[in-house]
Amino acid sequence: DAVVVEKDHEAAIEFGAARSLSRAKPEGLAPDALRAVMTAPTSKLPAIVGTPMPGAYAIFRINKVSEGAVSEPGRQAAVKSALDRAQAEADFAGYLESVKQGAKVVVFKENLEKKGN
Repeated sequence: DAVVVEKDHEAAIEFGAARSLSRAKPEGLAPDALRAVMTAPTSKLPAIVGTPMPGAYAIFRINKVSEGAVSEPGRQAAVKSALDRAQAEADFAGYLESVKQGAKVVVFKENLEKKGN
């Protein structure tokens, strides 16, 4: 079953209370919904955007867009460091897996020692 809403009949949809959100403070919005809202074209407001959600389809109305606050220099450095570390770990894991496959290493899990607390 499809619901058809004509372009100029916004009254057919009842939106919840307006709230402010940001990428840093998504206010409980699901990641896919936040991505849809943050990437919606906002040259003409209000903007309407929709996205599939588990068991439903969510529609959002964007009334206002504000420029975000400048992040703290320490926070920016910490985020960069965490991203660099995550990338390095992913690169190393990929390298290690390629070495295992190239060397035809067989790991016998039953022979590995379990670490204690």
